[in-house]
Amino acid sequence: MEEAVEICKLRLFLKLVAQLETTDQIEPLPDIDFNVRAGNTLVGFATYNEVKRAVLGEKQTRMDLGGDMARIEERAEIADRAFQMFHRMQTEHGMNGSAFRDAKAELRRRLTDLGAELDRYLATEYGVDPSWPKAFASWRASHQPFHWFVDFYGIMRHGGFDVIIGNPPYIAASKVRKEYRLIGYQTERCSDIYANVLERCANLLQPKGRTGMIVPLSLTFSGDFDALRRLLYGRYSANWFSSFARIPAALFSADVRVRNTIHLGQKGGTLPSMESTVLHRWFEDARPHLFTNLAYAPFSPEPYKCLIPKVNTAPLATAFQRCFASTTRTIESSLAPYPTTHMLHFKKSAYNWLNFCREQLPCYDARGNLIPHSKFGTIYFRDQPTRDLAFLLLNGKVMFSFWCMIGDDFDVTRWMFADLPVDLASLSSENQRCLLRLVDPLQELMEDNISFKRNAGKRVGNFNLAKCRSITDRSDAIFAEHLGLTNVWSDIELLYAQVVKTDFDQAEDE
Repeated sequence: MEEAVEICKLRLFLKLVAQLETTDQIEPLPDIDFNVRAGNTLVGFATYNEVKRAVLGEKQTRMDLGGDMARIEERAEIADRAFQMFHRMQTEHGMNGSAFRDAKAELRRRLTDLGAELDRYLATEYGVDPSWPKAFASWRASHQPFHWFVDFYGIMRHGGFDVIIGNPPYIAASKVRKEYRLIGYQTERCSDIYANVLERCANLLQPKGRTGMIVPLSLTFSGDFDALRRLLYGRYSANWFSSFARIPAALFSADVRVRNTIHLGQKGGTLPSMESTVLHRWFEDARPHLFTNLAYAPFSPEPYKCLIPKVNTAPLATAFQRCFASTTRTIESSLAPYPTTHMLHFKKSAYNWLNFCREQLPCYDARGNLIPHSKFGTIYFRDQPTRDLAFLLLNGKVMFSFWCMIGDDFDVTRWMFADLPVDLASLSSENQRCLLRLVDPLQELMEDNISFKRNAGKRVGNFNLAKCRSITDRSDAIFAEHLGLTNVWSDIELLYAQVVKTDFDQAEDE
C-alpha cells in the first residue's frame, strides 16, 4: 500500500521532530524513500540463493535474457554503491541540490531496471511467459513483486537483517489467493497469510538475527498452523511465546479485539530453547504492567504434538510432559466409538470452567418455551463407571488447566479434552471407589448452581462449576496423585487464579 508507506514516513518525521527541544536544533530531514518501501512482502527474491536457483535452474533454459548471476550481482553491487553515495550526500554540508536529485534519480533507475529483470525470471517461476506483454503486465500488477535481494542488497549480501519486528496482516489465505498466489513456502497451506510473513522473516534474518511478531493465538493451537510451528522450532535456536486473551481486556482495542500470541525468535544459539507463558487474561488497569511481569516457562514441543502450551511454570510443564511419557492412553482411549446409553454432554464453549453433564441443561426461547441447546456435543462410554470417572475429571481443575494450556480460550472441541494423558482404567480399585462416591454429590451440587445467560434472545442454562469446587477439588486430588501432579497442585491453583477473571457471586455466568 503506497499510502501506508507515505503515512509511515510522515510518522517517522513527526517522531524525529518531537525529540527536539528548541527550533534551532532542527536540521534538514533525511530522504528515506529507499529505506521505507512499498511492495508485496511475500512475492519476490529475498536471497542470493533464490535468485541463483531462478537464473540457473532448469526452468530458465528456454529463456535468453542475456544475463547470468555474475552480471546480476555486479548490477546489484553498483546499485548498492549508488545507495551508499546517496546516503553520504545527505550528511554533507553545502550539498548541491541538483547533484542530489541526479543521484537519487540514478539510484532509482538502477533499482527499477534490475527489479524489472528479476521480475522476468520470477514470472517464469510462476509459469508466466514474460515475452507475452499482456500476461506479464497482468501478473506484475496482481503480485507486485518486491525483491529484497535488490532493494536491500547491502543488507542481504551480509546475511540479512539484524532485527525484524512487526504486526503482520491477519487475512485468510483463501481470500488472498483470489488476488495472487505464493510458491516455494513451507507454510503455503496455512490458512492465514501471517504464517507466510513469519516464514519470510526467518529467511530475511541474518544467522544471529532476532525477530518479534504479534500474531493471532491460532499459532499456538490450530492444526492449520502446524507447518508454521515446526518451521519456528527448526529455524530459531530460541523461541519465546507469550499469549493474551481478549476478555476482559485485549492487546488491540476497539473493533479488533483478537486473541494474540507474541513470538520472539533468536537465531544462532547453541542449544534449542522453547519457552511460553500462561494465557494472560487481564483487566485494562493492568496494561502498564503487562509486559514487565511476563514470566516464561520452558517446554518441549513433542509431547504436545508440536503445539505451543500456554503454561505458567516450569514444574507444571515438566509434570504434564511426564504424564505424556508415562502412558500412550488418553481420555480418547476411554471413549466408545459408537453411541451407548452411557453418555456425557458437553458445552462447546468455555471461559472459567468446562461443563460436562449427564443430562443436558434447560434452554428457553424468548417466549419461555423449552428448546434444545445448539452448542452442546455428546461423547459416549462403554460402561457407567468409566463415564462417571470422566464426569469428575472433566469438570475439574486438572482438565481446565490442560484446556487453558492447549486450547483457544473459547471453543471446547473433542481433541482439547480427549488428548489429556490419563488412563482411567489404570486407576486403583480403591481410588475408583473413592471417586465414584463423589459422583452423586457433584451432580446434586451442580443442579443447585444452574445459572442462565441471555444469548440471541434465548436463556441458556449453564452449570456454575466455580461453585462446585468443594467436590471437584476432592476428586482432583485423587487424579493428581494418580497422574503425578500432586507436587505441582499449587501451580495448577496458580494457573486457575491467573486465568479466572469473573465475580462468581453474580447471577449470570460471563
